[in-house]
Amino acid sequence: MNSKEKIPLVELDVLSKITKDFLMGEDDFSFGKQFDKKEISSNIKQCKFSLEQRLSLSESLVQQYASCGMEPASGVSKLRSENAFSITTGHQLCLFGGPLFVFYKIASTISLARKLTKENPLFQFVPIFWMATEDHDFEEVSTLNVAGEKIKWVSGQLGGVGRMSVDGLVEAFSVLKNVLGSRIGEFNEIIEKALIQENVSDFYRVFLHGIFGTDELVIIDPDDRSLKCAFTEVALLELNGRSKSALDITNAELNNLGYHIQVKGREINLFWLESNSRNRIMREGEYFVIVGTEKKYTKKEFEQLVLDFPEKISPNVVLRPVYQQQILPNIVTVGGGGELAYWMQLNRVFQEFDVYYPMLQMRSSHTMLNEKWAKKWLNMGFDLSSLFLPSELLKNQFVARENSIDIDSEIQKIENAFNDISVKVVQFEKSLEAMVGAEKRKVEKQLDGLNKRLLKLLKIKNEDDMNRIDRVVQMVWPEGVLQERYNSIFDFLCSIEDVKDFVSGNDPTDNTMQIIIGNS
Repeated sequence: MNSKEKIPLVELDVLSKITKDFLMGEDDFSFGKQFDKKEISSNIKQCKFSLEQRLSLSESLVQQYASCGMEPASGVSKLRSENAFSITTGHQLCLFGGPLFVFYKIASTISLARKLTKENPLFQFVPIFWMATEDHDFEEVSTLNVAGEKIKWVSGQLGGVGRMSVDGLVEAFSVLKNVLGSRIGEFNEIIEKALIQENVSDFYRVFLHGIFGTDELVIIDPDDRSLKCAFTEVALLELNGRSKSALDITNAELNNLGYHIQVKGREINLFWLESNSRNRIMREGEYFVIVGTEKKYTKKEFEQLVLDFPEKISPNVVLRPVYQQQILPNIVTVGGGGELAYWMQLNRVFQEFDVYYPMLQMRSSHTMLNEKWAKKWLNMGFDLSSLFLPSELLKNQFVARENSIDIDSEIQKIENAFNDISVKVVQFEKSLEAMVGAEKRKVEKQLDGLNKRLLKLLKIKNEDDMNRIDRVVQMVWPEGVLQERYNSIFDFLCSIEDVKDFVSGNDPTDNTMQIIIGNS
């Protein structure tokens, strides 16, 4: 990595209005709790996590690591201490790690934990990655974009992705190796070692630790009976629709302020999780049913099922954050713009269940660009922040600048002349105002057509430069999607040393888009 340039995220059109307002920290913004290092001590006091909870968490994590033949990450033992707290991020189990932003989340979490530990020597902060193993949207996690190719994980399995076998991953890995060739480097051994595991949850744990090491990061699988036991009280309350009214109040407030509602929630925000299925729980009259099955239970019967089989209760997006905060001594959650937006809807839900609501921190964002193309971009007269503007606007700016034709200013003079004429005519005869307006619109339409024709001809004249603009924009917005949401880690990082350098240079607290200029 050679150099970086930072652009405040709020200046780019990549975040929702609520997330922008949250990051700007307006005084009257009352949704969410933005990370503030000055508030660490007060939040630690609010985050009450008993020794019994710590020992239970640690024991579960030890067993999870043992299930894939690994020694526990060093942070597992730290979590037993009353002065240890977690910084947590998480994501679905995307094929071979998925888009770049998943790795940015983890790097942000590790670097923030390091920063807080250094600044607060009386405490230890452990970075945690929460594997969304219970998520069952296989289609969403089964593809990976690498070097312009789309790699697909083919499998007919159903249910929570974490419980699936690694069937089909070997074939997908073979395609990945063919696409990357020698560039796969150290990642080859890491993935081969992970493929020995029987299920996707264990595969992902070995894979991520191979990339980020075990010295700091702790990986947790929430699909765990002993951990789910701590969630049963919330689950029993939720059978009465406990979260819906709290969420509805906040959503109404957000809607009145013009914010997009990220999560609407349901009357019961729980799933029933089996080995190959994850189905919604609904209430029908006096009974509770598992959607997609013929199973029907009285309230008493279903409450007993929750107590007998806590591992089969799975929270949806509304209650997953509550579950996280019940089983972790977590004071900061790191996420992307969309995640923070739905966390900001949940403050009252946390209050309803008397669960501590953490501070929120936007993950870091990055755009990778090689040095050769960065120089070409700058030589064309653009700055790096213009990388996020529409390509047609950039082309128009370039041809107007390079060809010394400022037709827009001439058009403005004509519009001003019509305005002056209108003022004088109206003073003489008001009924002529409409006629002047009609003539103005006619001329404006003709001039607009002339302008478009002129720009088209100028773009043909400057075809090579237009192609350069398209090429760079495609690097930043491949197929119209922001690079970090499309490309994979394999496109830009070639070794574990690259990963270490990236994590060391990461700082999520500045809330910027960091443009990284590299050699390759």
